[in-house]
Parts: sequence; structure tokens; C-alpha cells
Amino acid sequence: MGTFRRLRTAIWRKGFRLRFWVVFAGILGFTSTVLSLVDKHLSWIQGAALALLSFAIALAASRKQMLEAQLSVDDVIPEEMGRIARTRVECPCSSDVAQQASRLAQECYGTHFTISATTYDAIWLKNPEVLAALVNEEGNLLGYFDVIPLKDAFAQLFIEGRVTEDQLRHDDVCTVSERAHCKYLFIAGLAVWSPESFSGRRNASMLVWALMRYLEHYYGSMQPLTFAVAATEEGGDILRRFKLKLTTDAANRPDNFRLYSVRLSDYEITRRLACLPGWRGLCVLPWNDNLIPVRSIRPTLPQIRHHTLEPAI
Repeated sequence: MGTFRRLRTAIWRKGFRLRFWVVFAGILGFTSTVLSLVDKHLSWIQGAALALLSFAIALAASRKQMLEAQLSVDDVIPEEMGRIARTRVECPCSSDVAQQASRLAQECYGTHFTISATTYDAIWLKNPEVLAALVNEEGNLLGYFDVIPLKDAFAQLFIEGRVTEDQLRHDDVCTVSERAHCKYLFIAGLAVWSPESFSGRRNASMLVWALMRYLEHYYGSMQPLTFAVAATEEGGDILRRFKLKLTTDAANRPDNFRLYSVRLSDYEITRRLACLPGWRGLCVLPWNDNLIPVRSIRPTLPQIRHHTLEPAI
């Protein structure tokens, strides 16, 4: 009974199905090829026997996949102790890292209703703090986010759905010196390389944590209205999970993207940070803790956790 129960459960596992059908089809395909070469044909009884034998061999070869994995080793520790790679956030970024981020953005968002490369370069030159990049010890890009402080006129039109992201110009962006008076903050993008891999998932967690710390450092005291458009399915999911408020529906926007927003504050940042692991031990931020030796601290879970975030008011 235990074997049949495990088999019934294993059928739904991708690893079991893949191994089983590769072995099963391989045996039948190899046998059919050999029989064709010798010009021999099987009777229906012999064919049924061959199918049953192939089934039994494939089942035996996939036996290990019938057992539930006890844990994901990579999720516990990605590499051997002492070899775990550290990361850092660059902000402002070097031109090389900025170009890497531009290539990643094109891979994730394409060019439809997005800021053109020429316009983005002008925005970045005007305010180099709009782009923050997660890089490894060799300086290679792992992921990025960009946060653009907008002047009132364009921001209001954007939120109302009367203009789209590709209509943004550098004149609509606040400079670093104008940041203290910023009332509107646009989270334009966030992406990592290889998001389906373990390292990609870990980098994504680091990047979102770094984004929260970035907002806390640069804009937490100003309480700007912070918004983003759900240009991808994943983007919409993370905005909803972080309980941003649906402000403009896709039907009322020319880009057909939903726009979500939240009034930024220390409280709103803290309650979201409480849902994320702390990555101070593996990720160095340029605006704080950059003088603390990385090896002396470890990533820690938050002291409080909000398992469910109430919608922002």
C-alpha cells in the first residue's frame, strides 16, 4: 500500500514524470529501431509484453524520484561554508554596470511603453541616484531597480492615466538637490538575471530588501506618493503581495497596465521589511553599514513578522 501511495503522489512530480517517460520512451524507441533493422515485427502479445517490461524498467529507474526530497540544500546554504559570495549595491552606478542594467531591462520589459535608452541616459545623468544595481564581488550585475522622483505635473498625469512611461523626459525628473521636495516617486523597474534559479531567487530577495532600505534612506522622511505600473505578471504579483493600492485600472490607461500606489512612510517601510529576511551580512549598501566588516555579521530574520499586510489606506 505504501508503494502505491508513493506512486500516486510521485505522478504529480515533474522530476518523476520526466525520468519515467524518458526511460520508457527510450526503451521502446531503441527496441523498435533494432526490430526495423532486422525486419522483424512483433505480435500484439509480444508488443504488450514489451510495453509492460518497459513500464517496469522505467518505474524501477525512477524509484528514487518517488520519495519526497527531505529539503532543498541550496535553500539552506548555497555553497560550502567560507565560499559564500558577497554582494553589494552600487548607487550611483558605474557606466558599465548601467549598461548591463539596460540590457537586463530590455530582456525583461522589451521596448513597448518603456523609457527609451537615450531618454534614460539623460535621466540618469541628471540624477544618478535613480538607478541602483546589485553586483557580485567581480562587479558583474546580478539585478537592478530604478526609482525616479517625478515633478508634480507629469506625476499627476501619469497617475490619472493620461500619459505613459515612454513619454517621460529628463525635464520631468527631480535632481538630487530637489529630492527634499519630492512628492511623487515612480518605481520604474526591478529585475534579476536567471530568476528561476536558486541564486536568482536569492538575489531577488536581496534586491527587494535593498529597495526597501533605499526608500527608507532617501525618501522615508518625505512621505511621497510612491507608485508603479504592473508591466509584467510578476510585477503585478509583487505589488499586490506588498499590499499597494490599485489606483488606476488598466482599462483607464493607454498602456493597459494597472497602476498601484502607497503613501511612503517609515511605518509602511518597516512593516514590509518585517516580511523579508535581513541581508546585511551578505549585501553591503553604499549609504550605510559600508564600514562594517561583512564577515562579522550574518543575515538575520526580522524580529517581528507581518504574515499578512493590510491594504494601505
